Amino acid sequence: MDLRDITDDAFTIKFGGPHTEIDVYTLTDALIGIADALREINSIVNPEIELEVIFENSAEGSFLAKIRLNKRAKSNLIRFGEAIIVGLLINYVSTELLYEKPTYTVDGDKLIIVTSQEKLIFPKSVFDQQDEISSNINVAKGMKKAFEAVDQDDDVHSLGIIPGEDVHAKPAVDVPRAKFPKVIAKLNYAVDRSSRDMLTQQAFDARTTRNVTERTTVGIIKAVLRRSKRKWQFSWQGFEISAPITDPIFFDRLAGRQIAIAQGDSLDVDLQITQSFHSETLVWINTSYEVLKVYELIEGPKQTSLL
Repeated sequence: MDLRDITDDAFTIKFGGPHTEIDVYTLTDALIGIADALREINSIVNPEIELEVIFENSAEGSFLAKIRLNKRAKSNLIRFGEAIIVGLLINYVSTELLYEKPTYTVDGDKLIIVTSQEKLIFPKSVFDQQDEISSNINVAKGMKKAFEAVDQDDDVHSLGIIPGEDVHAKPAVDVPRAKFPKVIAKLNYAVDRSSRDMLTQQAFDARTTRNVTERTTVGIIKAVLRRSKRKWQFSWQGFEISAPITDPIFFDRLAGRQIAIAQGDSLDVDLQITQSFHSETLVWINTSYEVLKVYELIEGPKQTSLL
């Protein structure tokens, strides 16, 4: 099916089944979901153009909902681009949701997609926008709402999209009821994946490292008695860590022999922990340590003579 000449003026949603009527809740939720997806696609490809989605009328046969799209430029200086919104929606359903491994071929100004069921020809601009559309969480949310609506209505046997003005033309894409659960599962995964990606990006945008300070006790394994930035070796929460002590008062007391460190001693300290955000697991990981303040020396157990 050659879709290069389709327009964004009108298209039809086909609710396949034996009846010429449809439950009002099914219709409403499905149309709202599709309208949301269309508006999101439009905001990606035509950010300066507002899209109005209008339910115009229905036709005989399986319930056919004719949709008209009105575009309004936000400024008189904005020119309307190539009409590809409906084409992008059809491409999204046919390649992202319905078929496993379509074959893509770019030939001049056209994109040819061959699936196990159909050969679709789009303008090349559909290919240029495909990645951004397929990874968009709001497009997935809109189509998820639509497919969940028809999945809950046993009278709807399929959901298809017919481009153009002819409501009785063959759908460019037609999803049978048997595949509704699989399509919804893919959309659920797309929404969850996009949410995780957004959380990761937000965390990186905000900061990728942070410092956390806590008062704690560290056991001395190896001491550095001279004032320097060299790291001491400590036992902390069952782990061996390395950290410099940057408290000048502590070293003053150490130099004045007010403190004598022996094997098995511990320190009551303010420990600053530098953490880095790990994008794959979405957790903060400790990367370095610094002792900011030493409150007191905690002596270890004394050895007593048996004689």
